[in-house]
Amino acid sequence: MVGISPAGGAGDRLRHLSLPHLLLQSVLPALRLLFPASLDEYGGYEEYFISRRKWFFGILGLTYAVDILDTAIKGHERILSLGWEYPARNIIYILLCAIAAWTANRCFHTAFIIANLIYQISFIFRLYDVLG
Repeated sequence: MVGISPAGGAGDRLRHLSLPHLLLQSVLPALRLLFPASLDEYGGYEEYFISRRKWFFGILGLTYAVDILDTAIKGHERILSLGWEYPARNIIYILLCAIAAWTANRCFHTAFIIANLIYQISFIFRLYDVLG
């Protein structure tokens, strides 16, 4: 719950938010986008996804943009520690999300999803040196 102090400033209100509450408030709208209450208006999940692709890929692209800002706030050293691949990856993903939001081409979406999963797993293993 959001608490209000006598000063009533934004910082005072945000200080009282719990992490689970904040996560639920952030994740629930995305889950509603991914998992509708009913698919009756659509021919199936694929048609639903294609009809909502602008929202889905718009939110995903925005996530990568916010990630760049979040990393920049952490400082120049943090950005340097992630190497050249991190900003290049995020910029490329923002562009690919814009294309995916624009096109209804199922081959593009399939290739994007498969390549994304492979790359993300590879990036995580390399960034956190899981295999080394």
